[in-house]
Amino acid sequence: MLGNCGELINGPDLFTRTLTSYCYYYMFSNCVNLSRIKMLATDISASGCLTKWMNNVEKAGGVFYKHVSATWDSIGADGVPNNWNIV
Repeated sequence: MLGNCGELINGPDLFTRTLTSYCYYYMFSNCVNLSRIKMLATDISASGCLTKWMNNVEKAGGVFYKHVSATWDSIGADGVPNNWNIV
């Protein structure tokens, strides 16, 4: 969707609570300057919904806003980027 967007710093707020199959597939892949995401999904059980959505997004000190009821804890290319703070 927004892959290879090197100028993007703040991602759009993502309010969907239940993700569908492949909905965020490679969404922010290679957005190397991304440093803020608000993703409020509480159900990420759909097949491939977060596959590589944060691939190569590892800018240290980024902030990931997560719903208070979210129990998932995926880290890395298929979750919250490494070295990001979770709020």
